[in-house]
Amino acid sequence: MQDKPTNRLLKQADVLFRTSLSKTMLYNKITEGSFPPPISVGARSVAWVESEVTAIIEAWIFDKTENELYQLTADLISDRRVSRHNVSSNTHYV
Repeated sequence: MQDKPTNRLLKQADVLFRTSLSKTMLYNKITEGSFPPPISVGARSVAWVESEVTAIIEAWIFDKTENELYQLTADLISDRRVSRHNVSSNTHYV
């Protein structure tokens, strides 16, 4: 049984390894909207959300259509916005 994906962050090398994509193909898929873009984790650093990468890989395994991949990617990005709003509205600094 595989563990549920977490919201750990993956660096580019991890994403390339997990997906077996080349760097060029990864960025082509991001540009065309069939793979979620990375998030900024610093001034010159980005990373991908592990659960999003896992969702895309599972979609490939289950032979989802290109339109389904576009919709999944859009949903994943939309979920980021909702989650970000929930985190910022529930954050209390001591």
